[in-house]
Amino acid sequence: MKVLCTALLATVALTAHAAEPAPNQQWRAIPASLHDVIMNGYKLVSAFDTPGQQSSRTVRTYVLQKDDSLVQCTESHDGAVGEFRCSEIVQPYLASLQGKK
Repeated sequence: MKVLCTALLATVALTAHAAEPAPNQQWRAIPASLHDVIMNGYKLVSAFDTPGQQSSRTVRTYVLQKDDSLVQCTESHDGAVGEFRCSEIVQPYLASLQGKK
């Protein structure tokens, strides 16, 4: 039982540590859709496709800008299943300290 508890605590600690952004992380995930970002005044400045790791997977990246703020939204499709994420660029060191006050 003691071994099981120790293993469980170690797993929780590793999971919590993995969720923290790395000190050099340049992008922070934001809870927004491409529509939300555009409605907040961002303008599309670039869009490009990248082949995914699997031949059926495609990844499209949209880069949007508003004043000195930059957002990238990534849309990936693997057949009928799609995934969409947006991130904003941040100063790497500050991104790692957010929420640690």
